[in-house]
Amino acid sequence: MKRVLVIYEGAAGEASDELEGATPLALARSIRASALATRGVTGALFWGPETVADRTEAALAVLLGADPVEARNLRRGPVEAAAVAGPGPGWTYAYRGNLVATDGIEVRESRVGGLSLDETKWLGEALSEPMREAGARVLVTDAGRLVVTLDRLTGAVDPGPFPEVGSMLEPPHQRKPTDRQRLMARAAEVLSGASLNEVRVDLGENPANGLWLWSGGPPVSVAKPWPVSVEKPVLVTNSPLARGLASLWGTPVLPLGDVWSEAGTPELIGAEDLFQALLRHDLVVVYVEAPFEGGRFGGGVEQVKALDRLDIHVLGRVLEVLDRLGDNHRIMVAALPSDGVWLEHTPVVLAGRGITPDPVARWEETSCMEGALGRVSARRCLAQIAGD
Repeated sequence: MKRVLVIYEGAAGEASDELEGATPLALARSIRASALATRGVTGALFWGPETVADRTEAALAVLLGADPVEARNLRRGPVEAAAVAGPGPGWTYAYRGNLVATDGIEVRESRVGGLSLDETKWLGEALSEPMREAGARVLVTDAGRLVVTLDRLTGAVDPGPFPEVGSMLEPPHQRKPTDRQRLMARAAEVLSGASLNEVRVDLGENPANGLWLWSGGPPVSVAKPWPVSVEKPVLVTNSPLARGLASLWGTPVLPLGDVWSEAGTPELIGAEDLFQALLRHDLVVVYVEAPFEGGRFGGGVEQVKALDRLDIHVLGRVLEVLDRLGDNHRIMVAALPSDGVWLEHTPVVLAGRGITPDPVARWEETSCMEGALGRVSARRCLAQIAGD
């Protein structure tokens, strides 16, 4: 039997005043996910007190079956570094790097919008030699995103906070800068003179004039999480974080494609490529990263539209391929909250071979709480798909 797990980063949320007391999932049409709910069973993922579910790297690892204790020690920087620089040795510390817009004092944009992958690579090249001289290596992972690895630490360890708008570039009253602050200051010197930023300013766009380093840590390891029944998993994703976890586990990865391009129909993994992946592997995990940092979608209205985009294009593609397998499959769709948001329960739906439907017909937070699956341990998510 073939199994598919579709995970949406940041899709689960709390009711907001902007949406008149509803959650984005409750207002999204989610036609395909709700059709699964009609012919399947629903429930709510339960994380447990030992799981740090308000950090995506920990929540995703646990959802894929990792030990919660190991998952709590994961940090985005070293996880993403594992995909592009290897899990170590070769470096002693790694940061996730965001190309940010600043006014010289504070962050004005957490990751510069409209920055292409080619432009990011150009800026990465400009940073490469100066950062190497400072004892660091710069590796581009995606548009506006990099990994910065250090071969040694010379100052105090500073993991670095999330790049919130308004974050200070240099904390006041600090006598000696950390390695992180030293590298960020050197990067700002280089980026301030980049011709690309002059062009962006002339076009009325924010310049990528800062490099914010965050979620740093030493090399990490986490035992392979897959249940015994899963022999050949594959990960399909647009996420550097998910690619890093896959690298740590020796799991193959296929590119999902650019879900958030401005095109009405995004260029995603082809139906035939996805079908062949299902034939070769007994588990396909489709992990969709949100368009903005930390699992965010912008405002509530923007998130409702984005969730319907996922339902139409991503889940639609998956279901199109599963139809070719007949009834020899199971599919689960799960939602994660955004970083820093603690939700005791997040919605999940399971459908396919051997599943007896429950009365729930909507995939959203409140309805799924009434489903026949009840409270599902997040760590046993894959076991539920397998029927173990």
